[in-house]
Amino acid sequence: MFPSYEVGPHGVKVQALCPGGLSDTGFWGGTADPRRYTILTGTGTACQAVAASLEALEDGRPYVVPRWRDWLLAQSVRFSTRAGAARTAEQLKRLKTRR
Repeated sequence: MFPSYEVGPHGVKVQALCPGGLSDTGFWGGTADPRRYTILTGTGTACQAVAASLEALEDGRPYVVPRWRDWLLAQSVRFSTRAGAARTAEQLKRLKTRR
């Protein structure tokens, strides 16, 4: 269930990386034209996400959320009700289908 418990005793470090939106073209699957999408300010590059990940591994942190806005968004679900989460998911679904 938790990979770090399974492989940790063997010297393997496991980390979850949540980079948020990336401004690199690879984020768009390489096939879509990124100019069609609005790239939010505060997005980072894949290189920045990897650098933050490697730094966290050296510090022994098990998970990484590189930018404060993404960290705040990741933490916000703790304060959401189920109904609020359902409304947000529905709004995101509508945004996705409009594009």
